[in-house]
Amino acid sequence: MSSITVFIVESCVIAQQRLNDVFSTVSEIKVIGSANNGISALKQIPQLQPDVICTNLQIPKMDGFELIRQLLAVCP
Repeated sequence: MSSITVFIVESCVIAQQRLNDVFSTVSEIKVIGSANNGISALKQIPQLQPDVICTNLQIPKMDGFELIRQLLAVCP
């Protein structure tokens, strides 16, 4: 069975680590990257091509809604 790849976008380091901990309890899920703001996420996600993006909607530099809008334009 192949893994489900996840990218986490969360500005709070503790929340980011907690999400990583939760995902790591499921062997079929692999966290392949993370970012603490929308601009950083927008640079990494197209290269990594995760199956799932877990984002907070209130993140610095670019909110989660704008991140999703721009990602859909670049790599739907």
